[in-house]
Amino acid sequence: MKFDGLFIYVDGFDNEEFAPQLLADLEAFKARATPGLLVVNDRADKDPEMGPEDFPEWNLGLNVRRSGINQSNLESVFSFLIECSARIERDFVVGCVDTDSRTSEDIAFFGKHSNAGDMARIVSAFAVGEALR
Repeated sequence: MKFDGLFIYVDGFDNEEFAPQLLADLEAFKARATPGLLVVNDRADKDPEMGPEDFPEWNLGLNVRRSGINQSNLESVFSFLIECSARIERDFVVGCVDTDSRTSEDIAFFGKHSNAGDMARIVSAFAVGEALR
C-alpha cells in the first residue's frame, strides 16, 4: 500500500467525556510542534439502525503528513499522545493512509504504558517498508 501519511486516533467512539479538553490539548500541541500535523474531529451522524448504547464512528486525534515524518518528530508526537492516553484512560490507534485510493491500514495500538521511542521505530520501520514496495 502506498501511503501519504499517518492517522493517530482515539481507539473507540464514546469520546464525549474528554473530547473538548483533548481537542484543546491537540490544538496547543499542533501550534508548538512540527508542521504537518492536522487535528481531526470527524464524527459521523448516528445511524437510525444503531441501538441506544451504540456510538457513531468518531475519528478524534491527529493526521501526520508523510513529509513531516521523521524519528524525532514521531517520538515527540507519541510522547505527547501517551501523556494524553494516561489522562483520558484510552488507547490510540496509529495507521497509514493513502489519500488517492482513500484506504487506510492500522499499524499498532498504544497507550499510557507504551514507549514513545519504540512506537516511533515501529511506525518508521513500517513507513520505510511501505515506501520500498
